[in-house]
Amino acid sequence: MLAGSNAPLLDVVRRSQPNFPAVVFSLIALFAVLNTALLNFVTASRLVFGMSREGLLPAWLGKLHPRRATPYRTLLIILPIAIFLALSGTLQFLAGTTATLILAMFCLVNLSLLVIKRREPRADGFQVPYLIPALALISNLVLLAFASRESHILALVFTGIGMLLILIRNALSKR
Repeated sequence: MLAGSNAPLLDVVRRSQPNFPAVVFSLIALFAVLNTALLNFVTASRLVFGMSREGLLPAWLGKLHPRRATPYRTLLIILPIAIFLALSGTLQFLAGTTATLILAMFCLVNLSLLVIKRREPRADGFQVPYLIPALALISNLVLLAFASRESHILALVFTGIGMLLILIRNALSKR
């Protein structure tokens, strides 16, 4: 029954709590989606800002608002991209691609932690056992395997753009 449903979570709520108003559940879902979109929007603007500060993107994008100290210029770049992506695909595709990109980022973070722990085994402060980032990396890779092929492709495109920017910066800095 749930596999063929267009709204499986709503069907579960209807079955388990038949008196719960569907409108309230829909509003909760709407706020959850908007919260995720806002989080992605803020994260993307900070990512573009950081890439600008690292010299991967024009310095113009690395300027902060004089009063609010926020990277307001990056919003001019992110907003049209977000609108295009929101209008170009289904919600399922966009959610899958976002999840794929986040899982890929978590894979890189955990892999980086393993590399750092190997290079600097005796650092002062809080220590994370090797097992934690290793298990996290494996878990994220397993979850990535369940993403759609289209989500993998779009995630690879965005990752490829990032890698291309790094290669261009490195080539220009050697001159």
